[in-house]
Amino acid sequence: LGKSLTIAQFLADPAAQDATAIYQVARKLNKYGNADDVASVWFTGQPAKKGALSVDDNGTTGSKYVALVRSALARLI
Repeated sequence: LGKSLTIAQFLADPAAQDATAIYQVARKLNKYGNADDVASVWFTGQPAKKGALSVDDNGTTGSKYVALVRSALARLI
């Protein structure tokens, strides 16, 4: 963003949150080359094949999260 924010400032600034998310997703897309790996890394910390069976506290697996992101992206196109 080019500026420092406190946690409270960041949480109160949706534009800063969006800019940070866009920047991080773009970096991961550049590194991994595909949306499935980006979504998996965001959720599990690992590319899709390695993170598929990871489960969060709500029972969502890495593969389910990737499918949800893929579905959301398809609705945007």
